[in-house]
Amino acid sequence: VVAKWLSVTCAVLCGWLVFVLFARLFGFWVGVGAQLIAIVSGEFPQFSINAATDVFFLFVCLAVLVVFTSQRLSARWRIVLTGALTGAAYVIRYNGLFLLATCLLGIVLLNLFEQIWRERFQSAVLFIVVFLLAASPWLVANYKHRGSPLYNTNYLNMATEFYPELVKGEVNQDATRVLETKFQSFGDVLRYDPFRLIKQYPLNLYESLKQSVTGNLVAQLVGWLALLGIGLSLIGQRSKPLLLVLIAGGLYWLLMGLNHWETRYYFFVMVLYAGLAVFAAERWLELARAQGWLKAPAFAAIPVALVVVMVAASLSVSHKDVTEFLEAQPM
Repeated sequence: VVAKWLSVTCAVLCGWLVFVLFARLFGFWVGVGAQLIAIVSGEFPQFSINAATDVFFLFVCLAVLVVFTSQRLSARWRIVLTGALTGAAYVIRYNGLFLLATCLLGIVLLNLFEQIWRERFQSAVLFIVVFLLAASPWLVANYKHRGSPLYNTNYLNMATEFYPELVKGEVNQDATRVLETKFQSFGDVLRYDPFRLIKQYPLNLYESLKQSVTGNLVAQLVGWLALLGIGLSLIGQRSKPLLLVLIAGGLYWLLMGLNHWETRYYFFVMVLYAGLAVFAAERWLELARAQGWLKAPAFAAIPVALVVVMVAASLSVSHKDVTEFLEAQPM
């Protein structure tokens, strides 16, 4: 019961953070539209009332981006808070490491805090120290029990994806138990058939991109408009916070390409798609008007109609999904 209430609370907070993030990037109404689409998309509503860590992990990921791009806090506080939150994300799920890379790139390469090189490296070191302190309870326990603070068995999930013939195409826990006798580390997985890994990985990335648009992560209209939104944002809206968010999405996609597809694994991508889709729905009209087209006030209703359609399409699918989920569960 406690886990379910925690998931519901995190889902509500995720909606608020989605609004804050995209209102900051693209404006108030984009934030509102992104929030509405995100909270009713795909399997997110189902997992919002499920005793799982998926929505909790998403909440921490969004909190990292919101705090890191905040202008109300000093650079030092933003670094400390996001370092702690990133450590928490890593403890919740190992793929939280994408946030570590994202924030370090934001500090050193994007120079989000407008610092000279020496200050950037000092900030990066501070971020890493806080990250390690936040994750230290797990790192220490892992070292005591497993002999390494970084020990994990995600390499078994990776093996099920790249060597399906060893487990008859299964990707569940029974499959990973079978592979425990064959692989003992990521190195074992990489050395087993490196040429297949090199060949298969780009295909995995393509399939995950395809699934993110045409699968049950978001409504297809949301997915296609989100891809358009990525291009439009790079043309004329290239702020440092926006680039940071796009880098975070790219790194997450690259990391998850090592694993099999499950919709719940991509909730972070779903949220980014929601914001970028609403931005695209608004931005195309701005670009047209800049060229002297569609000047009549009535054309402003088109972006609103697109957002309404995206929300309705998302809600129709997720409502059916939640209904089936509740009917299969004890009340």
